[in-house]
Amino acid sequence: MIEGVLPAGHPGPAPHIHDGHDECFVLLEGRMRFRLDAGYRTAAAGDTVFAGRGLAHGSANRARSPDRRHRTDARPGLDGVAHGSVFNAAGAGSGRYRPGLITRST
Repeated sequence: MIEGVLPAGHPGPAPHIHDGHDECFVLLEGRMRFRLDAGYRTAAAGDTVFAGRGLAHGSANRARSPDRRHRTDARPGLDGVAHGSVFNAAGAGSGRYRPGLITRST
């Protein structure tokens, strides 16, 4: 798990694809705009964003304040290790997850 901060107004990484792993982002503070496949969605603090392998994705911070997030990669052979509960909640590896899933905290 990696904690990162994206400064206010930062364009973030260009849209890209990972063929070898899934990525999961948990937004801790602020708001982020995610490109997920051909669409755009905004996530707020407490939201979880799942970008499955093979899905074009990217993110940007268009807000006036920085965002803070955790990013976790799930690579083949790592199921159930430290980050497993995050990915199991999104259904990774089960065939049940929806690429580009955003879940809202309650």
